[in-house]
Amino acid sequence: MKKCHENFITDINELCNECPIREKINRGRTNTIKECELIKSANTKELYIDYLRNQITKANQVIERIAKRVIKLKEEAYKEKESALFLSWQDCISYYNEQIETFKPHQPKIRIAFNETSEYDVNIWNKESFDLFNYLAENYNATAQKQKFINIWLYLEHNTKDHYVFNFGKDKYKEFITKKFSFDFSKAKINKPNNYENQLTILNNHYTTYCNKLKGDK
Repeated sequence: MKKCHENFITDINELCNECPIREKINRGRTNTIKECELIKSANTKELYIDYLRNQITKANQVIERIAKRVIKLKEEAYKEKESALFLSWQDCISYYNEQIETFKPHQPKIRIAFNETSEYDVNIWNKESFDLFNYLAENYNATAQKQKFINIWLYLEHNTKDHYVFNFGKDKYKEFITKKFSFDFSKAKINKPNNYENQLTILNNHYTTYCNKLKGDK
């Protein structure tokens, strides 16, 4: 309980079981579901999906503002309040993505065995990092395509857990992206952009959604 009260928490799994923030997140989820059901009933599938995507964009913008605001906070009570807001918006994004997933045609899960594809080189990454890369490549958006893949490399290289193996050198990664996505990535400078901390928040949100999706597929 003390840890939740004193720190700015960005991962719901770090909350203790009796933390009041959990109840706030649950109330937020209930309100989000009600609002989405109302929008869904009054619109076509296409308009509803557009609504969900717009809500994800807005929620990410709010999360970015919260993250910036917390840096200046010193009082513990305010950090607890900001944690509740941050995690509630993060949970909203998860729900919006879950709703979008329901409209995608069902596809059987593809099991990729070692060395079954030239893209999956066990000297470079393991199955976990390979799957996460493909998820981010499909779902994460940055201001430009080149910046998108720079940020993904930075995230996989520096911000993933220990069980993600990622041994992609910058030059090899440039060759891989250029070949796989058919655009010239060879001259990209893979360095942290000025807004990387904000983008890191968005990437972490995608990672949370990805992990929740994995749990649901089991």
